[in-house]
Amino acid sequence: MSLRHFPAAKIEIMSERLVEISGRAVVEVLAKAGHIAYFAGGWVRDMLLGHPGIDVDIATSATPEEVMHLFPKTVPLGLSFGSVVVVWEGTPFEVTTFRNDAPESDGRRPHSVAYSSPQEDAKRRDFTINGMFYDPLTDKIYDFVGGREDLARGLVRAIGDPNQRFLEDRLRMVRAVRFGTRFGFPIEETTRQAILHHAHTLFPAVAVERIWQEFSKIAPHPHFADFLLEMEALALLSEILPEIKGGVEIRELTQPIREMGPSIPLVLKVATLLRDQPVAHRIGMARRLKLARADLRLILLQGELEELLREGSDLVEWAHFYAELGSDEVTLASFATIAEPARTITVNADLARKARLKNHIDRLRADAPLLTSAHLMRHGIRPGIEMGELLRLAERIAIIEDLRSPEEVLLKLKDRLPINPL
Repeated sequence: MSLRHFPAAKIEIMSERLVEISGRAVVEVLAKAGHIAYFAGGWVRDMLLGHPGIDVDIATSATPEEVMHLFPKTVPLGLSFGSVVVVWEGTPFEVTTFRNDAPESDGRRPHSVAYSSPQEDAKRRDFTINGMFYDPLTDKIYDFVGGREDLARGLVRAIGDPNQRFLEDRLRMVRAVRFGTRFGFPIEETTRQAILHHAHTLFPAVAVERIWQEFSKIAPHPHFADFLLEMEALALLSEILPEIKGGVEIRELTQPIREMGPSIPLVLKVATLLRDQPVAHRIGMARRLKLARADLRLILLQGELEELLREGSDLVEWAHFYAELGSDEVTLASFATIAEPARTITVNADLARKARLKNHIDRLRADAPLLTSAHLMRHGIRPGIEMGELLRLAERIAIIEDLRSPEEVLLKLKDRLPINPL
Protein backbone atom coordinates (compact mmCIF):
# COMPACT_ATOMS: atom_id res chain seq x y z
CA MET A 1 0.00 0.00 0.00
CA SER A 2 1.28 3.47 -0.89
CA LEU A 3 2.10 5.93 1.91
CA ARG A 4 -0.50 8.27 0.48
CA HIS A 5 -3.16 5.93 1.89
CA PHE A 6 -1.88 6.48 5.44
CA PRO A 7 -2.87 9.41 7.65
CA ALA A 8 -0.05 11.94 8.11
CA ALA A 9 0.29 11.07 11.81
CA LYS A 10 0.85 7.39 11.00
CA ILE A 11 3.45 8.24 8.36
CA GLU A 12 5.28 10.40 10.90
CA ILE A 13 5.28 7.59 13.46
CA MET A 14 6.55 5.16 10.81
CA SER A 15 9.32 7.60 9.83
CA GLU A 16 10.37 8.07 13.45
CA ARG A 17 10.54 4.33 13.96
CA LEU A 18 12.52 3.73 10.76
CA VAL A 19 15.04 6.45 11.67
CA GLU A 20 15.40 5.01 15.16
CA ILE A 21 16.05 1.54 13.73
CA SER A 22 18.65 2.87 11.30
CA GLY A 23 20.30 4.94 14.04
CA ARG A 24 20.45 1.86 16.24
CA ALA A 25 22.21 0.02 13.42
CA VAL A 26 24.85 2.76 13.21
CA VAL A 27 25.41 2.57 16.97
CA GLU A 28 25.68 -1.22 16.71
CA VAL A 29 28.43 -1.01 14.07
CA LEU A 30 30.40 1.40 16.26
CA ALA A 31 29.88 -0.73 19.38
CA LYS A 32 31.03 -3.92 17.63
CA ALA A 33 34.22 -2.11 16.68
CA GLY A 34 34.86 -1.40 20.36
CA HIS A 35 33.61 2.19 20.52
CA ILE A 36 31.10 3.91 22.80
CA ALA A 37 28.19 5.34 20.84
CA TYR A 38 24.96 6.97 22.02
CA PHE A 39 22.03 8.93 20.64
CA ALA A 40 22.59 12.50 21.82
CA GLY A 41 20.82 15.76 22.50
CA GLY A 42 17.38 16.68 21.21
CA TRP A 43 16.24 13.19 20.26
CA VAL A 44 16.83 11.97 23.83
CA ARG A 45 14.97 14.94 25.27
CA ASP A 46 12.00 14.42 22.97
CA MET A 47 11.96 10.68 23.60
CA LEU A 48 11.69 11.31 27.35
CA LEU A 49 8.87 13.77 26.63
CA GLY A 50 7.06 11.06 24.68
CA HIS A 51 7.51 12.33 21.13
CA PRO A 52 10.85 11.28 19.61
CA GLY A 53 11.66 12.96 16.32
CA ILE A 54 13.29 11.94 13.07
CA ASP A 55 16.55 13.83 13.65
CA VAL A 56 19.02 11.53 15.43
CA ASP A 57 22.52 12.75 16.27
CA ILE A 58 25.07 10.23 17.48
CA ALA A 59 27.98 10.89 19.84
CA THR A 60 30.86 8.40 19.93
CA SER A 61 34.34 7.71 21.21
CA ALA A 62 35.44 6.88 17.64
CA THR A 63 37.47 9.53 15.83
CA PRO A 64 36.19 10.87 12.50
CA GLU A 65 38.80 8.79 10.68
CA GLU A 66 37.62 5.63 12.45
CA VAL A 67 34.00 6.43 11.64
CA MET A 68 34.78 6.90 7.95
CA HIS A 69 36.69 3.60 7.94
CA LEU A 70 33.75 1.70 9.46
CA PHE A 71 30.99 2.91 7.12
CA PRO A 72 30.91 2.64 3.33
CA LYS A 73 29.05 5.92 2.77
CA THR A 74 30.10 9.00 4.71
CA VAL A 75 30.30 12.73 4.10
CA PRO A 76 33.26 14.51 5.76
CA LEU A 77 31.33 17.56 6.96
CA GLY A 78 32.56 19.32 10.08
CA LEU A 79 35.78 17.34 10.44
CA SER A 80 37.38 20.22 12.33
CA PHE A 81 34.64 19.77 14.94
CA GLY A 82 34.93 15.99 14.98
CA SER A 83 31.77 15.41 12.92
CA VAL A 84 31.06 13.02 10.04
CA VAL A 85 27.75 12.37 8.32
CA VAL A 86 27.05 8.64 8.03
CA VAL A 87 24.44 7.64 5.46
CA TRP A 88 22.72 4.41 6.45
CA GLU A 89 19.99 3.01 4.21
CA GLY A 90 19.45 6.46 2.76
CA THR A 91 19.17 8.24 6.13
CA PRO A 92 21.92 10.69 7.17
CA PHE A 93 23.20 10.68 10.75
CA GLU A 94 25.62 13.23 12.14
CA VAL A 95 28.20 11.27 14.11
CA THR A 96 30.41 13.40 16.36
CA THR A 97 33.32 12.39 18.53
CA PHE A 98 32.99 13.16 22.26
CA ARG A 99 34.89 16.42 22.68
CA ASN A 100 35.86 19.46 24.69
CA ASP A 101 35.73 22.89 23.08
CA ALA A 102 38.58 25.34 23.57
CA PRO A 103 37.53 28.84 24.66
CA GLU A 104 35.87 30.99 21.97
CA SER A 105 36.89 34.49 20.98
CA ASP A 106 34.03 35.40 18.63
CA GLY A 107 31.02 33.76 20.27
CA ARG A 108 30.40 31.47 17.31
CA ARG A 109 33.00 28.73 16.99
CA PRO A 110 35.73 27.09 19.09
CA HIS A 111 39.36 27.77 18.26
CA SER A 112 39.98 24.05 18.52
CA VAL A 113 38.47 20.84 19.88
CA ALA A 114 39.93 18.00 21.93
CA TYR A 115 38.41 14.54 22.06
CA SER A 116 37.11 13.56 25.48
CA SER A 117 34.68 11.39 27.44
CA PRO A 118 30.85 11.35 27.43
CA GLN A 119 30.88 13.16 30.77
CA GLU A 120 33.06 15.99 29.46
CA ASP A 121 31.16 16.15 26.19
CA ALA A 122 27.87 16.63 28.04
CA LYS A 123 29.29 19.56 30.01
CA ARG A 124 30.13 21.55 26.87
CA ARG A 125 26.53 21.38 25.54
CA ASP A 126 24.00 24.19 25.88
CA PHE A 127 21.10 23.23 28.18
CA THR A 128 20.60 20.40 30.63
CA ILE A 129 17.54 19.08 28.78
CA ASN A 130 19.72 18.77 25.64
CA GLY A 131 22.74 17.27 27.37
CA MET A 132 21.64 13.64 27.83
CA PHE A 133 22.66 10.47 25.98
CA TYR A 134 20.73 7.31 25.20
CA ASP A 135 22.15 3.87 24.43
CA PRO A 136 19.64 2.18 22.09
CA LEU A 137 21.37 -1.19 22.54
CA THR A 138 20.79 -1.28 26.29
CA ASP A 139 17.86 1.16 26.51
CA LYS A 140 19.80 3.19 29.08
CA ILE A 141 19.85 6.97 29.66
CA TYR A 142 23.14 8.65 30.59
CA ASP A 143 22.54 11.97 32.31
CA PHE A 144 25.61 13.78 33.66
CA VAL A 145 24.06 17.26 33.86
CA GLY A 146 20.67 16.89 35.57
CA GLY A 147 18.62 16.95 32.40
CA ARG A 148 15.97 14.48 33.58
CA GLU A 149 15.33 16.51 36.70
CA ASP A 150 14.92 19.72 34.72
CA LEU A 151 12.59 17.97 32.29
CA ALA A 152 10.51 16.84 35.25
CA ARG A 153 10.53 20.39 36.67
CA GLY A 154 9.80 21.87 33.25
CA LEU A 155 12.82 24.17 33.21
CA VAL A 156 15.33 25.48 30.65
CA ARG A 157 18.67 25.70 32.43
CA ALA A 158 22.14 26.28 30.99
CA ILE A 159 24.73 23.62 31.74
CA GLY A 160 27.29 24.95 34.20
CA ASP A 161 27.94 28.69 34.13
CA PRO A 162 25.35 30.28 31.80
CA ASN A 163 27.63 33.24 31.15
CA GLN A 164 30.28 30.90 29.79
CA ARG A 165 27.73 28.96 27.72
CA PHE A 166 26.51 32.17 26.07
CA LEU A 167 30.01 33.52 25.49
CA GLU A 168 30.80 30.27 23.68
CA ASP A 169 27.82 30.71 21.35
CA ARG A 170 25.54 33.71 21.71
CA LEU A 171 22.86 32.09 19.57
CA ARG A 172 22.14 29.94 22.62
CA MET A 173 20.31 32.92 24.12
CA VAL A 174 17.74 32.76 21.32
CA ARG A 175 17.65 28.97 21.53
CA ALA A 176 16.82 29.17 25.24
CA VAL A 177 13.72 31.22 24.42
CA ARG A 178 12.78 28.87 21.57
CA PHE A 179 12.97 25.79 23.79
CA GLY A 180 11.06 27.54 26.56
CA THR A 181 8.28 28.46 24.13
CA ARG A 182 8.17 25.07 22.44
CA PHE A 183 7.80 23.14 25.69
CA GLY A 184 6.07 25.76 27.80
CA PHE A 185 9.07 25.81 30.19
CA PRO A 186 10.26 28.91 32.03
CA ILE A 187 13.94 29.81 31.79
CA GLU A 188 15.80 29.20 35.04
CA GLU A 189 16.54 32.51 36.79
CA THR A 190 20.36 32.43 36.65
CA THR A 191 20.19 31.51 32.98
CA ARG A 192 17.65 34.27 32.43
CA GLN A 193 19.80 36.90 34.08
CA ALA A 194 22.77 35.85 31.97
CA ILE A 195 20.72 36.37 28.81
CA LEU A 196 19.72 39.86 29.96
CA HIS A 197 23.39 40.62 30.67
CA HIS A 198 24.68 39.42 27.29
CA ALA A 199 21.76 40.29 24.97
CA HIS A 200 23.49 43.42 23.67
CA THR A 201 26.40 41.25 22.44
CA LEU A 202 24.24 39.13 20.12
CA PHE A 203 25.62 40.94 17.06
CA PRO A 204 28.00 40.75 15.32
CA ALA A 205 28.85 37.48 17.02
CA VAL A 206 25.85 35.71 15.45
CA ALA A 207 25.04 35.77 11.74
CA VAL A 208 21.52 37.01 11.00
CA GLU A 209 20.91 33.87 8.94
CA ARG A 210 21.28 31.75 12.08
CA ILE A 211 18.82 33.99 13.92
CA TRP A 212 16.28 33.56 11.13
CA GLN A 213 16.72 29.78 11.26
CA GLU A 214 15.79 29.83 14.94
CA PHE A 215 12.75 31.98 14.19
CA SER A 216 11.77 29.60 11.39
CA LYS A 217 11.81 26.63 13.75
CA ILE A 218 9.40 28.21 16.21
CA ALA A 219 7.24 30.27 13.81
CA PRO A 220 4.73 27.43 13.08
CA HIS A 221 4.21 26.94 16.82
CA PRO A 222 0.85 28.25 18.13
CA HIS A 223 2.70 30.26 20.78
CA PHE A 224 5.06 32.10 18.44
CA ALA A 225 3.67 35.39 19.76
CA ASP A 226 4.75 34.36 23.26
CA PHE A 227 8.22 33.64 21.88
CA LEU A 228 8.38 37.21 20.58
CA LEU A 229 7.16 38.61 23.90
CA GLU A 230 9.81 36.68 25.81
CA MET A 231 12.46 37.78 23.31
CA GLU A 232 11.43 41.37 24.01
CA ALA A 233 11.44 40.81 27.78
CA LEU A 234 15.01 39.49 27.54
CA ALA A 235 16.18 42.46 25.42
CA LEU A 236 16.85 40.22 22.41
CA LEU A 237 14.05 41.31 20.07
CA SER A 238 15.20 44.94 20.05
CA GLU A 239 18.64 43.73 18.96
CA ILE A 240 17.17 41.71 16.09
CA LEU A 241 14.40 44.13 15.09
CA PRO A 242 15.56 47.64 15.96
CA GLU A 243 12.88 48.89 13.52
CA ILE A 244 10.27 48.41 16.25
CA LYS A 245 9.72 51.89 17.62
CA GLY A 246 10.54 52.52 21.23
CA GLY A 247 7.54 52.80 23.51
CA VAL A 248 5.30 50.69 21.29
CA GLU A 249 3.33 48.09 23.23
CA ILE A 250 4.78 44.82 21.95
CA ARG A 251 1.86 42.80 23.30
CA GLU A 252 -0.51 44.76 21.09
CA LEU A 253 1.75 44.30 18.07
CA THR A 254 1.92 40.53 18.52
CA GLN A 255 -1.82 40.01 19.09
CA PRO A 256 -2.71 39.42 15.39
CA ILE A 257 0.04 36.79 15.14
CA ARG A 258 -1.92 34.62 17.57
CA GLU A 259 -4.60 34.27 14.91
CA MET A 260 -2.21 33.29 12.13
CA GLY A 261 -1.88 29.57 11.49
CA PRO A 262 1.31 27.67 10.64
CA SER A 263 0.74 28.24 6.90
CA ILE A 264 1.45 31.96 7.22
CA PRO A 265 5.10 32.59 6.19
CA LEU A 266 7.43 33.79 8.93
CA VAL A 267 8.28 37.01 7.09
CA LEU A 268 4.62 38.07 7.17
CA LYS A 269 4.37 37.38 10.89
CA VAL A 270 7.46 39.46 11.57
CA ALA A 271 6.35 42.21 9.18
CA THR A 272 3.13 42.39 11.20
CA LEU A 273 5.18 43.93 14.00
CA LEU A 274 6.01 46.82 11.62
CA ARG A 275 2.54 47.14 10.12
CA ASP A 276 2.20 50.82 11.10
CA GLN A 277 5.43 51.66 9.28
CA PRO A 278 5.92 52.30 5.54
CA VAL A 279 6.52 49.29 3.32
CA ALA A 280 9.99 50.64 2.59
CA HIS A 281 10.89 50.17 6.27
CA ARG A 282 9.70 46.55 6.15
CA ILE A 283 11.72 45.94 3.00
CA GLY A 284 14.74 47.44 4.74
CA MET A 285 14.24 45.04 7.64
CA ALA A 286 14.05 42.07 5.25
CA ARG A 287 17.22 43.12 3.44
CA ARG A 288 19.10 43.66 6.69
CA LEU A 289 18.13 40.15 7.75
CA LYS A 290 19.31 38.88 4.33
CA LEU A 291 15.97 37.27 3.54
CA ALA A 292 15.22 35.57 0.24
CA ARG A 293 13.70 37.35 -2.75
CA ALA A 294 10.49 35.41 -2.20
CA ASP A 295 10.22 36.97 1.27
CA LEU A 296 10.80 40.45 -0.15
CA ARG A 297 8.07 39.79 -2.70
CA LEU A 298 5.61 38.89 0.06
CA ILE A 299 6.26 42.20 1.79
CA LEU A 300 5.72 44.05 -1.48
CA LEU A 301 2.45 42.16 -1.92
CA GLN A 302 1.51 43.15 1.59
CA GLY A 303 2.02 46.76 0.62
CA GLU A 304 -0.04 46.29 -2.55
CA LEU A 305 -2.93 44.88 -0.54
CA GLU A 306 -2.80 47.74 1.94
CA GLU A 307 -2.98 50.20 -0.94
CA LEU A 308 -5.87 48.32 -2.55
CA LEU A 309 -7.82 48.37 0.70
CA ARG A 310 -7.03 52.03 1.26
CA GLU A 311 -7.69 53.31 -2.26
CA GLY A 312 -10.57 51.03 -3.26
CA SER A 313 -8.86 50.26 -6.57
CA ASP A 314 -10.65 48.69 -9.50
CA LEU A 315 -11.26 45.02 -10.24
CA VAL A 316 -8.32 44.78 -12.64
CA GLU A 317 -5.80 45.57 -9.93
CA TRP A 318 -7.55 43.19 -7.53
CA ALA A 319 -7.44 40.38 -10.12
CA HIS A 320 -3.70 40.88 -10.67
CA PHE A 321 -3.10 40.89 -6.91
CA TYR A 322 -5.07 37.67 -6.38
CA ALA A 323 -3.16 36.01 -9.23
CA GLU A 324 0.19 36.53 -7.48
CA LEU A 325 1.78 33.59 -5.69
CA GLY A 326 1.42 34.18 -1.96
CA SER A 327 -1.56 36.53 -2.16
CA ASP A 328 -3.75 34.17 -0.11
CA GLU A 329 -1.23 34.14 2.75
CA VAL A 330 -0.74 37.90 2.53
CA THR A 331 -4.50 38.41 2.70
CA LEU A 332 -4.92 36.17 5.75
CA ALA A 333 -2.03 37.85 7.57
CA SER A 334 -3.23 41.36 6.80
CA PHE A 335 -6.86 40.70 7.72
CA ALA A 336 -5.73 39.40 11.11
CA THR A 337 -4.62 42.95 11.95
CA ILE A 338 -8.10 44.43 11.36
CA ALA A 339 -10.34 44.77 14.41
CA GLU A 340 -13.97 43.69 14.44
CA PRO A 341 -16.51 44.50 13.12
CA ALA A 342 -14.47 45.94 10.25
CA ARG A 343 -12.70 42.62 9.76
CA THR A 344 -15.88 40.68 9.05
CA ILE A 345 -17.01 43.32 6.56
CA THR A 346 -13.60 43.27 4.85
CA VAL A 347 -13.42 39.46 4.71
CA ASN A 348 -16.94 39.13 3.26
CA ALA A 349 -16.20 41.74 0.61
CA ASP A 350 -12.96 39.96 -0.22
CA LEU A 351 -14.65 36.56 -0.61
CA ALA A 352 -17.33 38.01 -2.87
CA ARG A 353 -14.78 39.87 -4.99
CA LYS A 354 -12.56 36.82 -5.34
CA ALA A 355 -15.52 34.65 -6.38
CA ARG A 356 -16.53 37.25 -8.96
CA LEU A 357 -12.98 37.29 -10.39
CA LYS A 358 -12.17 33.58 -10.17
CA ASN A 359 -12.08 32.86 -13.92
CA HIS A 360 -9.85 35.86 -14.58
CA ILE A 361 -7.54 35.02 -11.66
CA ASP A 362 -7.10 31.53 -13.08
CA ARG A 363 -6.34 32.98 -16.52
CA LEU A 364 -3.78 35.42 -15.16
CA ARG A 365 -2.05 32.67 -13.19
CA ALA A 366 -1.90 30.56 -16.34
CA ASP A 367 -0.77 33.56 -18.41
CA ALA A 368 -3.71 32.94 -20.75
CA PRO A 369 -5.27 36.25 -21.90
CA LEU A 370 -8.63 36.06 -23.60
CA LEU A 371 -7.43 38.15 -26.51
CA THR A 372 -3.98 37.55 -28.03
CA SER A 373 -1.85 39.18 -30.67
CA ALA A 374 -2.98 36.47 -33.09
CA HIS A 375 -6.59 37.59 -32.70
CA LEU A 376 -5.68 41.21 -33.40
CA MET A 377 -3.51 40.36 -36.39
CA ARG A 378 -6.47 38.57 -37.96
CA HIS A 379 -8.38 41.84 -37.62
CA GLY A 380 -5.79 44.04 -39.27
CA ILE A 381 -3.66 45.15 -36.28
CA ARG A 382 0.08 44.80 -36.75
CA PRO A 383 2.59 44.27 -33.93
CA GLY A 384 3.63 47.53 -32.32
CA ILE A 385 2.57 50.16 -29.81
CA GLU A 386 -1.06 50.12 -30.95
CA MET A 387 -1.31 46.34 -30.52
CA GLY A 388 0.16 46.54 -27.03
CA GLU A 389 -2.33 49.22 -26.00
CA LEU A 390 -5.23 47.21 -27.42
CA LEU A 391 -4.14 44.04 -25.62
CA ARG A 392 -3.99 45.89 -22.30
CA LEU A 393 -7.36 47.49 -22.95
CA ALA A 394 -8.83 44.11 -23.93
CA GLU A 395 -7.67 42.58 -20.65
CA ARG A 396 -9.22 45.42 -18.64
CA ILE A 397 -12.51 45.08 -20.49
CA ALA A 398 -12.54 41.30 -20.03
CA ILE A 399 -12.06 41.61 -16.27
CA ILE A 400 -14.31 44.59 -15.59
CA GLU A 401 -17.21 43.28 -17.70
CA ASP A 402 -16.55 39.62 -16.81
CA LEU A 403 -16.28 38.47 -20.43
CA ARG A 404 -15.48 34.83 -21.17
CA SER A 405 -14.53 34.62 -24.87
CA PRO A 406 -12.30 36.44 -27.40
CA GLU A 407 -15.34 37.17 -29.54
CA GLU A 408 -17.00 39.11 -26.71
CA VAL A 409 -13.87 41.20 -26.24
CA LEU A 410 -13.52 41.86 -29.99
CA LEU A 411 -17.05 43.20 -30.10
CA LYS A 412 -16.14 45.67 -27.37
CA LEU A 413 -13.15 46.79 -29.45
CA LYS A 414 -14.92 46.93 -32.82
CA ASP A 415 -14.67 50.71 -33.14
CA ARG A 416 -10.85 50.45 -32.92
CA LEU A 417 -10.37 47.58 -35.40
CA PRO A 418 -9.74 48.05 -39.11
CA ILE A 419 -11.72 44.90 -39.82
CA ASN A 420 -15.13 44.73 -38.14
CA PRO A 421 -15.47 41.52 -36.07
CA LEU A 422 -19.17 41.19 -36.90
